[in-house]
Amino acid sequence: MAITWRDEERCRSVDTPSVLVLATSSFWSAGWLVSWIPEAGLRADYVRPFRGDPIPSPLTYAGLVILAGATPVYADSDAPWQPGARSLVASAVEAGIPTLGICYGAQLIAAACGGHVSTMPDGPEIGLLPVRLSAAAARDPLLAATTAISPAVLWHHDEVTRLPAGGVLLASTSACAHQAFRIGESAWGLQFHPEATISCVRQWARAYAHDIWAMGSTPEDVVSAVRRGSGHLLSTWRPVIDRFLSIVIRRTGMDTPVVARTA
Repeated sequence: MAITWRDEERCRSVDTPSVLVLATSSFWSAGWLVSWIPEAGLRADYVRPFRGDPIPSPLTYAGLVILAGATPVYADSDAPWQPGARSLVASAVEAGIPTLGICYGAQLIAAACGGHVSTMPDGPEIGLLPVRLSAAAARDPLLAATTAISPAVLWHHDEVTRLPAGGVLLASTSACAHQAFRIGESAWGLQFHPEATISCVRQWARAYAHDIWAMGSTPEDVVSAVRRGSGHLLSTWRPVIDRFLSIVIRRTGMDTPVVARTA
């Protein structure tokens, strides 16, 4: 299923509570979130600072989602909008606005709140890999119902190497200690990609073919593995996103939170 930025624009509505979606690259799209957010009864307001969009205050939004991106969070010279994005995230976390960061978004949350991000010393994690949940995940509002070891789509060269003070580790892989974490009561970082569609993965595999070959695999093998696991991926990670959106909805005072789906 191909999902485009035009699809995202069509999901706007003026009558429903809104989630601010911070998109930091034209390459890394919102994937399944394009449909999942409006299906939850929320409006997605996309802001693209890499195109010159001003970064708004988060205080008028019911929730904040930060998508994957291409620029390292420590490379402000390549992305002069990043200090404003860090300020946005820090303000949202301080205000208790439900916040979800995916891949780059998770790294941005960590950096904005006092953590540390750097390049992975042994190279990137790419493809369908097992994610192991921590003991703390069993008490987490998003991950408590998730199987202790679950497959996820990973695609990153950088990683969070130190969580902010008070951060709660929720998941790891063998190569990356901080695959999921929570800051405070309402901000989550997911280094993996719950939003990834097959179309997304196919595009990523073409663009990062050199990295995949260097890992001893092929782009076709990576895409095929994700396709074979797509049903399990949806049944595992869509409920996690739905639980986040339910938290956003409860904050608005709406009567009917979204019900987590299994597919």
